[in-house]
Amino acid sequence: GADVHLNQTLSLVLERGKIADLHCEQNINHDYMYWYQQHQGKGLHLIYYSYDTAQVEPGNISERFTAVRPQTQLFQLKISSVKPEDSAVYFCSSSLDT
Repeated sequence: GADVHLNQTLSLVLERGKIADLHCEQNINHDYMYWYQQHQGKGLHLIYYSYDTAQVEPGNISERFTAVRPQTQLFQLKISSVKPEDSAVYFCSSSLDT
């Protein structure tokens, strides 16, 4: 099969108040991309989704979280002024359509 790749930032350790930059990249030309947050022992929580470079929509998340889609294959999540409660696993995914 073809080499299908979706890569994301693996791990970040930051001091309180710093900026977290998380990157997600896929090479399969998917229009839809998603960022999820998962706190320990909890389910996945959709925090951002995008269905093309011009359309980036927040889920139910603090305004300290912002996301940009500079190109189809790249979806970047930024957490400004990180707090202890931001400590979580962040998952990125993509899909061809909804």
